[in-house]
Amino acid sequence: MHGKLARTAARVAAAGAITAAGLGCAQVAQAAPAVVHVPCSARTLAADIASASSGEELSLAPSCVYRLTAGLPVVSQDLTILGNRATLERSYAPATPAFTILQADAGALTVSKLNFRHGNGAIAVTGAATLTVNGGTFAGNTAADGGAILDNSTGGNGPQVNGATFTANTATGAGGAIANIPIANNRPGENGGVQVTDSTFTANRGRAIFDNDAPAQPGVRVTDSTFTANTGGAISDSSVSEVVTGSVFSGNTAEYGGALAFNPDGGATLSRVVIHGNKATADGGGISIFNGSLFVENSSISGNHAGGRGGGLCTCSTQGGEDKVADTDIRGNSAGDGGGIYNTTQGMDLTNVKISGNYAGAYGGGIYNLGSVGAVNTRIIRNRAATGGGGIYDSTSAAAAFLTNSPVLYNKPDNCEPAGSITGCTG
Repeated sequence: MHGKLARTAARVAAAGAITAAGLGCAQVAQAAPAVVHVPCSARTLAADIASASSGEELSLAPSCVYRLTAGLPVVSQDLTILGNRATLERSYAPATPAFTILQADAGALTVSKLNFRHGNGAIAVTGAATLTVNGGTFAGNTAADGGAILDNSTGGNGPQVNGATFTANTATGAGGAIANIPIANNRPGENGGVQVTDSTFTANRGRAIFDNDAPAQPGVRVTDSTFTANTGGAISDSSVSEVVTGSVFSGNTAEYGGALAFNPDGGATLSRVVIHGNKATADGGGISIFNGSLFVENSSISGNHAGGRGGGLCTCSTQGGEDKVADTDIRGNSAGDGGGIYNTTQGMDLTNVKISGNYAGAYGGGIYNLGSVGAVNTRIIRNRAATGGGGIYDSTSAAAAFLTNSPVLYNKPDNCEPAGSITGCTG
Protein backbone atom coordinates (compact mmCIF):
# COMPACT_ATOMS: atom_id res chain seq x y z
CA MET A 1 0.00 0.00 0.00
CA HIS A 2 2.83 2.38 0.91
CA GLY A 3 4.43 1.82 -2.50
CA LYS A 4 1.14 2.46 -4.30
CA LEU A 5 0.55 5.67 -2.33
CA ALA A 6 4.07 6.87 -3.06
CA ARG A 7 3.64 6.04 -6.73
CA THR A 8 0.32 7.90 -6.90
CA ALA A 9 1.76 10.93 -5.14
CA ALA A 10 4.71 11.05 -7.48
CA ARG A 11 2.51 10.86 -10.55
CA VAL A 12 0.09 13.48 -9.24
CA ALA A 13 3.01 15.78 -8.53
CA ALA A 14 4.38 15.27 -12.03
CA ALA A 15 0.94 15.93 -13.55
CA GLY A 16 0.53 19.04 -11.43
CA ALA A 17 3.85 20.38 -12.63
CA ILE A 18 2.74 20.00 -16.24
CA THR A 19 -0.62 21.65 -15.55
CA ALA A 20 1.05 24.57 -13.79
CA ALA A 21 3.22 25.19 -16.81
CA GLY A 22 0.11 25.52 -18.95
CA LEU A 23 -1.62 22.73 -20.87
CA GLY A 24 -1.10 22.86 -24.60
CA CYS A 25 1.72 25.40 -24.34
CA ALA A 26 4.42 24.79 -26.94
CA GLN A 27 7.10 25.74 -24.42
CA VAL A 28 6.15 23.01 -21.94
CA ALA A 29 9.14 20.71 -21.53
CA GLN A 30 8.81 16.99 -21.22
CA ALA A 31 7.90 16.05 -17.66
CA ALA A 32 10.64 14.79 -15.39
CA PRO A 33 10.60 11.04 -14.78
CA ALA A 34 8.25 9.89 -12.06
CA VAL A 35 10.20 8.96 -8.92
CA VAL A 36 8.76 6.24 -6.73
CA HIS A 37 10.20 5.89 -3.24
CA VAL A 38 10.40 2.22 -2.28
CA PRO A 39 10.36 1.38 1.44
CA CYS A 40 12.64 -1.26 2.93
CA SER A 41 10.47 -4.16 1.82
CA ALA A 42 11.44 -6.82 -0.72
CA ARG A 43 7.77 -7.48 -1.48
CA THR A 44 7.07 -3.82 -2.21
CA LEU A 45 10.21 -3.58 -4.38
CA ALA A 46 9.06 -6.52 -6.48
CA ALA A 47 5.61 -5.00 -6.89
CA ASP A 48 7.00 -1.62 -7.89
CA ILE A 49 9.29 -3.16 -10.51
CA ALA A 50 6.42 -5.21 -11.91
CA SER A 51 4.15 -2.16 -12.29
CA ALA A 52 6.79 0.42 -13.28
CA SER A 53 6.09 2.60 -16.29
CA SER A 54 8.74 3.12 -18.96
CA GLY A 55 11.14 5.88 -17.89
CA GLU A 56 10.23 5.62 -14.23
CA GLU A 57 12.80 5.91 -11.41
CA LEU A 58 12.65 3.76 -8.29
CA SER A 59 14.43 5.29 -5.30
CA LEU A 60 15.30 2.64 -2.72
CA ALA A 61 15.49 3.10 1.04
CA PRO A 62 19.00 4.30 1.92
CA SER A 63 21.31 1.48 3.09
CA CYS A 64 18.44 -1.00 3.30
CA VAL A 65 19.17 -4.70 2.76
CA TYR A 66 16.39 -6.15 0.59
CA ARG A 67 16.57 -9.89 1.35
CA LEU A 68 15.11 -11.85 -1.53
CA THR A 69 13.77 -15.40 -1.64
CA ALA A 70 13.06 -15.23 -5.39
CA GLY A 71 14.31 -13.26 -8.34
CA LEU A 72 12.80 -9.84 -8.95
CA PRO A 73 10.37 -9.38 -11.87
CA VAL A 74 11.99 -9.17 -15.30
CA VAL A 75 12.47 -5.57 -16.49
CA SER A 76 11.05 -5.01 -19.99
CA GLN A 77 11.04 -1.21 -20.20
CA ASP A 78 13.34 1.76 -19.56
CA LEU A 79 13.91 1.80 -15.81
CA THR A 80 16.32 3.51 -13.41
CA ILE A 81 16.90 2.14 -9.93
CA LEU A 82 18.48 4.65 -7.53
CA GLY A 83 20.03 2.41 -4.93
CA ASN A 84 21.08 4.99 -2.32
CA ARG A 85 23.64 2.39 -1.17
CA ALA A 86 20.96 -0.22 -0.56
CA THR A 87 21.72 -3.94 -1.12
CA LEU A 88 19.80 -6.57 -3.05
CA GLU A 89 20.70 -9.85 -1.38
CA ARG A 90 19.65 -13.39 -2.20
CA SER A 91 18.71 -14.89 1.16
CA TYR A 92 21.33 -17.04 2.87
CA ALA A 93 18.63 -19.35 4.29
CA PRO A 94 19.53 -22.98 3.39
CA ALA A 95 16.33 -23.69 1.43
CA THR A 96 16.63 -20.60 -0.81
CA PRO A 97 16.67 -21.62 -4.50
CA ALA A 98 19.33 -20.37 -6.89
CA PHE A 99 18.19 -17.33 -8.88
CA THR A 100 19.55 -14.28 -10.67
CA ILE A 101 18.68 -11.21 -8.65
CA LEU A 102 17.70 -8.84 -11.47
CA GLN A 103 17.02 -9.50 -15.16
CA ALA A 104 16.19 -7.29 -18.15
CA ASP A 105 14.97 -8.45 -21.56
CA ALA A 106 14.06 -5.08 -23.15
CA GLY A 107 14.56 -1.36 -22.62
CA ALA A 108 17.42 0.46 -20.92
CA LEU A 109 18.09 -0.59 -17.33
CA THR A 110 20.21 1.74 -15.17
CA VAL A 111 21.22 0.94 -11.60
CA SER A 112 23.03 3.52 -9.47
CA LYS A 113 24.76 3.09 -6.10
CA LEU A 114 23.09 -0.29 -5.66
CA ASN A 115 24.83 -3.32 -4.16
CA PHE A 116 24.24 -6.94 -5.19
CA ARG A 117 25.14 -9.89 -2.99
CA HIS A 118 24.94 -13.71 -3.08
CA GLY A 119 23.01 -14.02 -6.33
CA ASN A 120 23.15 -16.86 -8.81
CA GLY A 121 24.32 -14.04 -11.01
CA ALA A 122 23.51 -10.48 -9.94
CA ILE A 123 22.23 -9.06 -13.25
CA ALA A 124 21.40 -10.82 -16.52
CA VAL A 125 20.72 -8.91 -19.74
CA THR A 126 18.94 -10.65 -22.63
CA GLY A 127 16.82 -9.73 -25.65
CA ALA A 128 17.24 -6.12 -26.77
CA ALA A 129 17.94 -4.78 -23.28
CA THR A 130 20.92 -2.60 -22.37
CA LEU A 131 22.54 -2.10 -18.96
CA THR A 132 24.30 0.81 -17.26
CA VAL A 133 25.80 0.42 -13.78
CA ASN A 134 26.88 3.51 -11.84
CA GLY A 135 28.64 2.70 -8.59
CA GLY A 136 27.71 -0.05 -6.18
CA THR A 137 29.40 -3.25 -5.06
CA PHE A 138 28.93 -6.77 -6.48
CA ALA A 139 30.06 -9.34 -3.92
CA GLY A 140 29.86 -13.12 -3.61
CA ASN A 141 27.72 -13.75 -6.68
CA THR A 142 28.14 -17.04 -8.60
CA ALA A 143 27.00 -18.17 -12.05
CA ALA A 144 28.00 -20.39 -14.94
CA ASP A 145 29.03 -17.31 -16.98
CA GLY A 146 29.31 -13.79 -15.65
CA GLY A 147 29.37 -14.29 -11.90
CA ALA A 148 28.08 -10.76 -11.35
CA ILE A 149 26.88 -9.57 -14.78
CA LEU A 150 25.95 -11.63 -17.85
CA ASP A 151 25.02 -9.96 -21.13
CA ASN A 152 23.33 -12.31 -23.63
CA SER A 153 21.59 -9.52 -25.51
CA THR A 154 20.74 -9.57 -29.20
CA GLY A 155 21.96 -6.13 -30.20
CA GLY A 156 23.18 -2.71 -29.09
CA ASN A 157 25.99 -2.06 -26.68
CA GLY A 158 27.41 -4.30 -24.00
CA PRO A 159 27.18 -3.37 -20.31
CA GLN A 160 28.47 0.05 -19.30
CA VAL A 161 29.97 0.01 -15.82
CA ASN A 162 31.16 3.17 -14.04
CA GLY A 163 32.75 3.38 -10.61
CA ALA A 164 31.64 -0.06 -9.42
CA THR A 165 33.41 -2.64 -7.25
CA PHE A 166 33.45 -6.39 -7.97
CA THR A 167 34.75 -8.68 -5.26
CA ALA A 168 34.71 -12.47 -4.75
CA ASN A 169 32.36 -13.22 -7.62
CA THR A 170 32.72 -16.59 -9.36
CA ALA A 171 31.96 -18.06 -12.78
CA THR A 172 32.43 -21.74 -13.50
CA GLY A 173 32.75 -20.80 -17.17
CA ALA A 174 33.53 -17.33 -18.51
CA GLY A 175 33.66 -14.03 -16.68
CA GLY A 176 34.10 -14.22 -12.92
CA ALA A 177 32.74 -10.69 -12.70
CA ILE A 178 31.40 -9.84 -16.18
CA ALA A 179 30.68 -11.93 -19.26
CA ASN A 180 29.55 -10.28 -22.48
CA ILE A 181 28.28 -13.01 -24.82
CA PRO A 182 25.78 -11.28 -27.12
CA ILE A 183 23.43 -13.40 -29.19
CA ALA A 184 23.82 -12.09 -32.74
CA ASN A 185 24.43 -15.22 -34.75
CA ASN A 186 22.45 -14.03 -37.74
CA ARG A 187 23.40 -10.35 -37.47
CA PRO A 188 27.12 -10.19 -36.76
CA GLY A 189 28.64 -6.88 -35.82
CA GLU A 190 25.58 -5.34 -34.19
CA ASN A 191 26.85 -5.52 -30.61
CA GLY A 192 29.25 -3.17 -28.87
CA GLY A 193 31.57 -4.34 -26.13
CA VAL A 194 31.82 -3.93 -22.41
CA GLN A 195 32.73 -0.42 -21.24
CA VAL A 196 34.21 -0.12 -17.76
CA THR A 197 35.29 3.12 -16.07
CA ASP A 198 36.80 3.79 -12.63
CA SER A 199 35.97 0.33 -11.31
CA THR A 200 37.69 -2.19 -9.03
CA PHE A 201 37.81 -5.98 -9.49
CA THR A 202 39.09 -7.98 -6.52
CA ALA A 203 39.29 -11.75 -5.84
CA ASN A 204 36.89 -12.79 -8.58
CA ARG A 205 37.23 -16.31 -9.97
CA GLY A 206 36.91 -17.31 -13.59
CA ARG A 207 37.71 -14.64 -16.15
CA ALA A 208 36.89 -11.40 -14.45
CA ILE A 209 35.66 -9.85 -17.70
CA PHE A 210 34.88 -12.00 -20.72
CA ASP A 211 33.69 -10.25 -23.87
CA ASN A 212 32.78 -12.45 -26.84
CA ASP A 213 31.39 -9.58 -28.89
CA ALA A 214 30.57 -9.70 -32.58
CA PRO A 215 33.47 -8.65 -34.82
CA ALA A 216 32.39 -5.33 -36.30
CA GLN A 217 31.94 -3.13 -33.25
CA PRO A 218 34.30 -1.91 -30.53
CA GLY A 219 35.01 -4.50 -27.87
CA VAL A 220 35.95 -4.10 -24.23
CA ARG A 221 36.53 -0.51 -23.20
CA VAL A 222 38.05 -0.06 -19.76
CA THR A 223 39.06 3.29 -18.27
CA ASP A 224 40.73 4.11 -14.94
CA SER A 225 39.95 0.73 -13.42
CA THR A 226 41.66 -1.61 -10.98
CA PHE A 227 41.65 -5.40 -11.32
CA THR A 228 43.12 -7.35 -8.41
CA ALA A 229 43.47 -11.10 -7.70
CA ASN A 230 41.00 -12.28 -10.31
CA THR A 231 41.59 -16.00 -10.77
CA GLY A 232 41.20 -16.77 -14.46
CA GLY A 233 42.32 -13.36 -15.78
CA ALA A 234 40.80 -9.91 -15.77
CA ILE A 235 39.68 -9.44 -19.38
CA SER A 236 39.19 -11.88 -22.22
CA ASP A 237 37.88 -10.28 -25.40
CA SER A 238 37.39 -11.37 -28.99
CA SER A 239 35.96 -8.14 -30.37
CA VAL A 240 37.42 -5.67 -32.85
CA SER A 241 38.75 -2.74 -30.85
CA GLU A 242 39.57 -2.96 -27.16
CA VAL A 243 40.66 0.15 -25.27
CA VAL A 244 42.07 -0.07 -21.73
CA THR A 245 43.16 3.18 -20.09
CA GLY A 246 44.49 4.17 -16.68
CA SER A 247 43.94 0.71 -15.19
CA VAL A 248 45.75 -1.65 -12.81
CA PHE A 249 45.75 -5.44 -13.23
CA SER A 250 47.28 -7.39 -10.36
CA GLY A 251 47.23 -11.00 -9.20
CA ASN A 252 45.02 -12.32 -11.99
CA THR A 253 45.32 -15.91 -13.23
CA ALA A 254 44.33 -17.69 -16.44
CA GLU A 255 45.51 -20.37 -18.78
CA TYR A 256 46.21 -17.73 -21.44
CA GLY A 257 46.66 -14.06 -20.63
CA GLY A 258 46.93 -13.87 -16.86
CA ALA A 259 45.56 -10.33 -16.90
CA LEU A 260 44.41 -9.77 -20.48
CA ALA A 261 43.63 -12.09 -23.38
CA PHE A 262 42.63 -10.58 -26.71
CA ASN A 263 41.49 -12.32 -29.88
CA PRO A 264 40.31 -9.36 -31.98
CA ASP A 265 39.94 -8.98 -35.72
CA GLY A 266 40.93 -5.33 -35.25
CA GLY A 267 43.21 -4.14 -32.47
CA ALA A 268 43.62 -3.62 -28.73
CA THR A 269 44.98 -0.39 -27.24
CA LEU A 270 46.39 -0.15 -23.71
CA SER A 271 47.37 3.23 -22.30
CA ARG A 272 48.62 4.06 -18.81
CA VAL A 273 48.00 0.55 -17.50
CA VAL A 274 49.85 -1.31 -14.76
CA ILE A 275 49.95 -5.08 -15.23
CA HIS A 276 51.67 -6.62 -12.22
CA GLY A 277 51.93 -10.04 -10.60
CA ASN A 278 49.59 -11.93 -12.91
CA LYS A 279 49.99 -15.59 -13.89
CA ALA A 280 49.19 -17.74 -16.91
CA THR A 281 49.57 -21.49 -16.67
CA ALA A 282 50.23 -21.52 -20.43
CA ASP A 283 51.11 -18.33 -22.37
CA GLY A 284 51.07 -14.60 -21.69
CA GLY A 285 51.54 -14.06 -17.98
CA GLY A 286 50.51 -10.43 -18.35
CA ILE A 287 48.99 -10.20 -21.85
CA SER A 288 48.19 -12.75 -24.54
CA ILE A 289 46.99 -11.66 -27.98
CA PHE A 290 45.84 -13.83 -30.89
CA ASN A 291 45.11 -12.27 -34.28
CA GLY A 292 44.61 -8.52 -34.60
CA SER A 293 47.06 -5.89 -33.38
CA LEU A 294 48.21 -4.58 -30.01
CA PHE A 295 49.32 -1.07 -29.05
CA VAL A 296 50.73 -0.46 -25.57
CA GLU A 297 51.91 2.97 -24.40
CA ASN A 298 53.00 4.65 -21.16
CA SER A 299 52.52 1.44 -19.20
CA SER A 300 54.25 -0.99 -16.85
CA ILE A 301 54.28 -4.78 -17.26
CA SER A 302 56.10 -6.31 -14.29
CA GLY A 303 56.37 -9.41 -12.13
CA ASN A 304 54.12 -11.59 -14.28
CA HIS A 305 54.72 -15.30 -14.94
CA ALA A 306 53.80 -17.71 -17.73
CA GLY A 307 54.32 -21.45 -17.54
CA GLY A 308 54.88 -21.47 -21.30
CA ARG A 309 55.67 -18.44 -23.48
CA GLY A 310 55.84 -14.71 -22.80
CA GLY A 311 56.03 -13.84 -19.11
CA GLY A 312 55.09 -10.20 -19.71
CA LEU A 313 53.60 -10.30 -23.20
CA CYS A 314 52.91 -13.05 -25.71
CA THR A 315 51.89 -12.30 -29.28
CA CYS A 316 50.90 -15.89 -29.71
CA SER A 317 49.75 -16.13 -33.32
CA THR A 318 51.51 -15.64 -36.65
CA GLN A 319 48.18 -14.25 -37.90
CA GLY A 320 48.60 -11.18 -35.73
CA GLY A 321 48.94 -7.69 -37.17
CA GLU A 322 51.40 -4.96 -36.31
CA ASP A 323 52.16 -4.69 -32.59
CA LYS A 324 53.63 -1.54 -31.05
CA VAL A 325 54.97 -0.94 -27.56
CA ALA A 326 56.09 2.59 -26.63
CA ASP A 327 57.29 4.35 -23.47
CA THR A 328 56.73 1.21 -21.44
CA ASP A 329 58.66 -0.69 -18.74
CA ILE A 330 58.74 -4.50 -19.07
CA ARG A 331 60.47 -5.71 -15.92
CA GLY A 332 60.92 -8.79 -13.73
CA ASN A 333 58.67 -11.14 -15.70
CA SER A 334 59.38 -14.86 -16.19
CA ALA A 335 58.43 -17.71 -18.55
CA GLY A 336 59.71 -20.88 -20.16
CA ASP A 337 60.66 -18.90 -23.29
CA GLY A 338 60.58 -15.14 -23.67
CA GLY A 339 60.68 -13.90 -20.10
CA GLY A 340 59.74 -10.36 -21.11
CA ILE A 341 58.26 -10.77 -24.61
CA TYR A 342 57.50 -13.74 -26.85
CA ASN A 343 56.83 -12.50 -30.39
CA THR A 344 55.43 -14.46 -33.33
CA THR A 345 54.07 -11.60 -35.44
CA GLN A 346 55.84 -10.10 -38.44
CA GLY A 347 55.64 -6.50 -37.24
CA MET A 348 56.51 -5.77 -33.60
CA ASP A 349 57.91 -2.27 -33.01
CA LEU A 350 59.46 -1.23 -29.69
CA THR A 351 60.08 2.49 -29.04
CA ASN A 352 61.46 3.96 -25.82
CA VAL A 353 60.94 0.65 -24.02
CA LYS A 354 62.99 -0.69 -21.11
CA ILE A 355 63.20 -4.49 -20.89
CA SER A 356 65.06 -5.47 -17.73
CA GLY A 357 65.36 -8.17 -15.08
CA ASN A 358 63.25 -10.74 -16.94
CA TYR A 359 63.99 -14.48 -16.84
CA ALA A 360 63.45 -17.41 -19.24
CA GLY A 361 63.80 -21.02 -18.17
CA ALA A 362 65.11 -21.81 -21.66
CA TYR A 363 65.63 -19.09 -24.31
CA GLY A 364 65.13 -15.34 -24.57
CA GLY A 365 65.32 -13.73 -21.17
CA GLY A 366 64.31 -10.35 -22.56
CA ILE A 367 62.82 -11.22 -25.96
CA TYR A 368 62.17 -14.45 -27.82
CA ASN A 369 61.57 -13.64 -31.49
CA LEU A 370 59.83 -16.00 -33.88
CA GLY A 371 58.57 -13.26 -36.21
CA SER A 372 60.01 -9.81 -36.85
CA VAL A 373 60.91 -7.24 -34.21
CA GLY A 374 62.42 -3.77 -34.45
CA ALA A 375 63.60 -1.67 -31.51
CA VAL A 376 64.37 2.06 -31.40
CA ASN A 377 65.76 3.85 -28.32
CA THR A 378 65.08 0.71 -26.31
CA ARG A 379 67.24 -0.70 -23.50
CA ILE A 380 67.50 -4.48 -23.03
CA ILE A 381 69.54 -4.96 -19.88
CA ARG A 382 70.18 -7.45 -17.06
CA ASN A 383 67.86 -10.19 -18.34
CA ARG A 384 68.67 -13.90 -17.90
CA ALA A 385 68.00 -17.11 -19.79
CA ALA A 386 68.94 -20.56 -18.54
CA THR A 387 69.98 -21.84 -21.99
CA GLY A 388 70.75 -18.89 -24.28
CA GLY A 389 69.83 -15.46 -25.56
CA GLY A 390 69.78 -13.66 -22.24
CA GLY A 391 68.89 -10.40 -23.96
CA ILE A 392 67.37 -11.53 -27.27
CA TYR A 393 66.95 -14.95 -28.83
CA ASP A 394 66.07 -14.97 -32.52
CA SER A 395 64.82 -18.37 -33.64
CA THR A 396 64.09 -17.29 -37.22
CA SER A 397 66.38 -18.12 -40.11
CA ALA A 398 65.94 -14.66 -41.62
CA ALA A 399 67.72 -12.49 -39.04
CA ALA A 400 64.48 -10.62 -38.39
CA ALA A 401 65.48 -8.59 -35.34
CA PHE A 402 66.68 -5.02 -35.91
CA LEU A 403 68.01 -2.64 -33.24
CA THR A 404 68.52 1.12 -33.59
CA ASN A 405 70.17 3.05 -30.76
CA SER A 406 69.11 0.20 -28.48
CA PRO A 407 71.81 -1.12 -26.14
CA VAL A 408 71.75 -4.80 -25.15
CA LEU A 409 73.90 -5.02 -22.02
CA TYR A 410 74.68 -7.14 -18.95
CA ASN A 411 72.39 -10.02 -19.95
CA LYS A 412 73.26 -13.63 -19.05
CA PRO A 413 74.54 -15.99 -20.35
CA ASP A 414 74.89 -13.69 -23.39
CA ASN A 415 73.27 -10.65 -24.93
CA CYS A 416 72.12 -11.91 -28.34
CA GLU A 417 71.83 -15.37 -29.85
CA PRO A 418 72.57 -16.64 -32.42
CA ALA A 419 75.66 -14.44 -32.54
CA GLY A 420 75.66 -12.05 -35.49
CA SER A 421 72.03 -12.68 -36.41
CA ILE A 422 70.53 -9.57 -34.78
CA THR A 423 71.21 -6.33 -36.59
CA GLY A 424 72.54 -3.66 -34.27
CA CYS A 425 73.38 -6.03 -31.42
CA THR A 426 77.07 -6.33 -30.60
CA GLY A 427 76.71 -8.60 -27.58
